[in-house]
Amino acid sequence: MVDNILIKKPKVRGVEILPLFFGITIKNSYICVMKKILLILSLFLSTYSFGQMTNKNLKDYVKRITGTFSTAEQHKEDSTFDDVRVYTKLITKDINGIYWVYTEQGETKNYKPYRQRVYQIALVDNLIKLRIYYIKNQEKFSYFNPKSIQSITLKDIYLKPGCDLDIQWVGDGVYGGRTEDKKCIATFRGSTYTTSEFMIYEDAVHSWERGWNDKDEQVWGSSKGYYIYQKISKK
Repeated sequence: MVDNILIKKPKVRGVEILPLFFGITIKNSYICVMKKILLILSLFLSTYSFGQMTNKNLKDYVKRITGTFSTAEQHKEDSTFDDVRVYTKLITKDINGIYWVYTEQGETKNYKPYRQRVYQIALVDNLIKLRIYYIKNQEKFSYFNPKSIQSITLKDIYLKPGCDLDIQWVGDGVYGGRTEDKKCIATFRGSTYTTSEFMIYEDAVHSWERGWNDKDEQVWGSSKGYYIYQKISKK
């Protein structure tokens, strides 16, 4: 089980696992009640006004991205957007408060996943950090075989370098994030790097992934904007 091997901040292929939570403690026991109230109020306001995240946000974010999603409605309106299904399931929340999530996606017709990943999601420095891992021997694991997902360990995954995401509260009930510049390396369909932008709503995920060559020309991905994945099931 993943949660049994994260006690000592292990490394995957030489890359350190995300650090543990950074807590906020108040050491001065003599602080008056009013100051405590003001402190709590200021933390609340900063969370939503300045993008700082809390454990509550972390839990909410994971809840939003898990379930079954479909682009069927968008595909009906514009067939240049593929009809895709995404299945995302929580593997575990480990003893350090870090969430591990399995996700797979494929075309709805004759469904067979063409992408399978593990996400590591944690609260670090008042931001939600998401780290992406490839899965070895992907055919061994399936959303439709829960036991296979629960059996995933660090030996089964390896880091997708340069593709970490900082996730923030962007207002109007939405979380947002993107990859940094050209750091997310990829060689798929002639690309040398990829970019990813997304918005997470309560009942939908808007995602825009694109591949670029060494001349900064787009070689794959939507040229029209976000794919809209509507949540069709919480499971």
